[in-house]
Amino acid sequence: MDDVPEFQEKRKSVRLVGALAVDMTFPGISKTQHGYTYDINQEGIGVEADYLDLEALGALIKGNLSAEVTVHVSQQKKVQPRCLVVWFHKDDEMTEGKYLIGFKFQEINPAELKLLLSRARNQTKWLGVVVAALFILFVMFLGYILS
Repeated sequence: MDDVPEFQEKRKSVRLVGALAVDMTFPGISKTQHGYTYDINQEGIGVEADYLDLEALGALIKGNLSAEVTVHVSQQKKVQPRCLVVWFHKDDEMTEGKYLIGFKFQEINPAELKLLLSRARNQTKWLGVVVAALFILFVMFLGYILS
């Protein structure tokens, strides 16, 4: 066996995959930063950003940062939790030059949290349906080619 320590999951709740647009504002930083959720759960969200300006990057690297986050659940509905940045990861071959930010909810309206989790579950459900449909079409195509 390898001497590599085993990764221990620290989340208390199940994570859901969901790609929702996010706007992030940090104290003392004038520009709003933009990204997309890739991980949503009851405790917080993971956000992926293609670009962060230098001022925001500097603040994220220093750590211990709060944030006002707006998650666009639909064109009409937004969820606006107050969050704390709990981790920040940048630029490597795994993330293809993107920035990943982990936010923990400090304050979120329970109805907004329910809406956010519901939207993420719906996206996950439809992703499964699309993958299953594509698999069936692929099998039918192979059957046609091989017959």
